[in-house]
Amino acid sequence: MQNCLYSDSVITNINTKNIIGKKNINEIDTSISLKENILIFPIGSKMYRFEIQKPTYDFEEFDEFSSLVCSKNVDNMCRGVVSNGEVDKIALFELIPGKGSLDKLVFFHTDKDDLAYMYDINNMLVFPYSSSCVENAHNLEHLEACSLSHKLPKGSITEKTHKKTGIVYWVIDFKNPKIDNLIFWVNSLGEPFKAYTNPYSKSYINMFNEMAAEIIFNKM
Repeated sequence: MQNCLYSDSVITNINTKNIIGKKNINEIDTSISLKENILIFPIGSKMYRFEIQKPTYDFEEFDEFSSLVCSKNVDNMCRGVVSNGEVDKIALFELIPGKGSLDKLVFFHTDKDDLAYMYDINNMLVFPYSSSCVENAHNLEHLEACSLSHKLPKGSITEKTHKKTGIVYWVIDFKNPKIDNLIFWVNSLGEPFKAYTNPYSKSYINMFNEMAAEIIFNKM
């Protein structure tokens, strides 16, 4: 968690459902595993379905920059970020390793679902690719066949200025709730930083009142 920025979960909705009579537990809650799936619930049994939302972390509220340690050597990729008084974006984004003969392009390997992303820094866009395909590609022509843009949305890179400190930072939004978004910034000494921040996501949790929970518990 040292290099991650996570926001609190927020319950945005609660639905109440009566569950009375003979019910298949798999149709009610797939996370519950029982020896006998068919249960008989008495009158008064209820299930509460909580909708939980995790909003994107608000980096504007972060103000503990002095406590952070420069991360430029963690991946041994960053060449140095400030060149002739200007931020070298390629060096900054090389905090995330590239790979193979295409290492001049900046890739982020997610280790999830054979997925990698390529940063188009000039156009401030992020494109999804097949990780295994990228690793075997030898040139840009081969790389085109690795694109997953027909399945997944392209992401975005947005440059912003931190209101409290004036630090310029970049937000990388992968437009994918399964992948943590990224924030890059450079402090006043030219030291580069990166942090992961959870993207907007929704999840659901079911809870039962005492009457229904007792029926379920007795079948475990």
